[in-house]
Amino acid sequence: MSASWTDFLTTGWEQFEVALWNDGVLNNWTHFWRFWLSHGFIEKISKKSRNDNLSPNEDTLWRECYSFSERENRAFVITANEAKSLAAKIGTELSIETDPIWNLYIKVEWGSERTHMVGSHLDSVENGGKYDGPAGVAAWLEILQQVLHHKKEWTLQNSFCLTVFRSEESWPHNGVACLGSAVATWNISSDKLEQIVYKNENWIPVSLKDHLESSLRRYFEAVEIDARCERREMLWWEWDDYIDHEWWYFFCEEQGISKENYSDGIWWEKISDSLLSPKISRKNTASYHELHIEQGTIIENAEVDWKQVQLWIVSWWIWWAKRYKTTQAIWVESEELSAWDYEVYSFEVLWFSDHTWSTPNNPELENSEYRRDANIATNLFLKEFLEQDFGNLVSSEVNYEPWNKNPEWFTKVPFHQNISLAINKDKRNEFESFYAQYIQELQKSTKTQFTSLSYTQAFWKIRAVSRDSAISTVSTLLWISKSASQEFQRQKQEDQVEKQFGTTRATLTNVCLSSQGLDFSLDVREVDADDVGILTDKISTQLQDIIPEGLSGLNKVSEKIHQKIDKSLRDRAKKVADILWYTTIFLPSVPGHDADRIAAAGIPIGMIFVRQENGVSHNPWEKMRKRDYNIACHTMMKAVLANMV
Repeated sequence: MSASWTDFLTTGWEQFEVALWNDGVLNNWTHFWRFWLSHGFIEKISKKSRNDNLSPNEDTLWRECYSFSERENRAFVITANEAKSLAAKIGTELSIETDPIWNLYIKVEWGSERTHMVGSHLDSVENGGKYDGPAGVAAWLEILQQVLHHKKEWTLQNSFCLTVFRSEESWPHNGVACLGSAVATWNISSDKLEQIVYKNENWIPVSLKDHLESSLRRYFEAVEIDARCERREMLWWEWDDYIDHEWWYFFCEEQGISKENYSDGIWWEKISDSLLSPKISRKNTASYHELHIEQGTIIENAEVDWKQVQLWIVSWWIWWAKRYKTTQAIWVESEELSAWDYEVYSFEVLWFSDHTWSTPNNPELENSEYRRDANIATNLFLKEFLEQDFGNLVSSEVNYEPWNKNPEWFTKVPFHQNISLAINKDKRNEFESFYAQYIQELQKSTKTQFTSLSYTQAFWKIRAVSRDSAISTVSTLLWISKSASQEFQRQKQEDQVEKQFGTTRATLTNVCLSSQGLDFSLDVREVDADDVGILTDKISTQLQDIIPEGLSGLNKVSEKIHQKIDKSLRDRAKKVADILWYTTIFLPSVPGHDADRIAAAGIPIGMIFVRQENGVSHNPWEKMRKRDYNIACHTMMKAVLANMV
């Protein structure tokens, strides 16, 4: 090739841009510019990753592709077959490998051992949407298609690899986020791996080792049904059975695992040994790119020079996160109320769930410019209710998702809270009038929805939280949320460009307050070490009203430090977007991804976010317009290629 990044460094971008266009790098490497392959792949992954014979829809259900499940196996088989099909159609070669933790590596080699890597994941949270993970893999399949198409025409400096990571969304199941990429880069110890407790699809805890061994055993039992275990002889299975077992066949062949040796634990030794010689390292990987749907509303709300922003290029850091949880219910003072004097009313507060990491905190709690937080709306109501002295709080408890009965965990802005109140009968009419008027104001400001009051007959005693204890607890919970909003405002004033949407996230989830005590989880996120220290100190002080030990009285579930984005990769993506006339913003990434595990291994990383309608993530209502996705694919295809020449 006549154009190279050496030319760029010596002649400047303008001349280099002309050379790239003349060589066809930025002009011709988009033969399939409408990205039909991507959109078809996303639909295929969504529909084939269920095992309940139900068709996904945007109202009730979508993917069941949990990490380390047969549904995740299906998604990996579909991806591998898609890559093989591309190579066969184009008439060229690629290699497909796996590693002991089951990550998938699809490689196109040009002699150099150093590889430019792209990647994402295919697993999902419970009943997740279509795009979180698969959109990134689909985009890289498009780039793979271009690389294969031009393999005989071009001589590139480095090889290309599409990596599909296992178990990125693994936190609710095994307590370790991004497990696949952590193992692939030696960012987890063998002792930690041994201690992981996995929760299967029925939420039964079992060690990760036992869970994987059980999956292997089921595979070999299925193969034993018929002695013909060659892949070509598996076709007697139904499609669902076949695709489940095809992955195991490929994996066992690749890793030398057989019916005779799997029970001896050799496969687990391979996983432990792989930590000592990671598949991804600075020696063999020159760079890593990741494309992901946005998990919030930042792109949607951003403008540059009066133009709607189309892409978010991650600028400098990927998150610093601390997660806390109550080890046991925090004591609250309670009292018994007579059913003769009090009656119980209930209602619900709800909204679609956003992702905690990318959805900015509210500048003011009473104005949900960004977050629509059912728990904050609930506590604002309870604060006013208790001050009016209509009665007592019986309970305020998180509601579970109706399709899977599992908690909201750390990743979701609270979206469904159940409230029960003990109302003094003498104040019933006054309370009902207050409820009708006040929730209209609250719904308008917080953008959440309050349901109608329902009455429950109490026959003897009503156990409720004492009024003073309820006021203290609710005020503390509100102050925790308020502190993040204050940090948000401070950052916007200090830096209107990099921090125009703030980098602070502090979210209370799984809040359950009743006479039995208070339980909650706390997710604190920042991209700046000093800022996260300031925020946690504030929260710890505020918590002392209900927990004398402050944050130290909670269980620190996990902590991850931030990782740095490579400036040169970031700037290349920006330059390409400018050439293509796409409007971009530079912001850090508060969410964590496989990319931050790659960065922790010392490998340069670049990342881009695609606009998502309404910012709804990690649930069936994820929406992504084809035009927005195509713009991101177009930009990253050319940026990755420019990085390889």
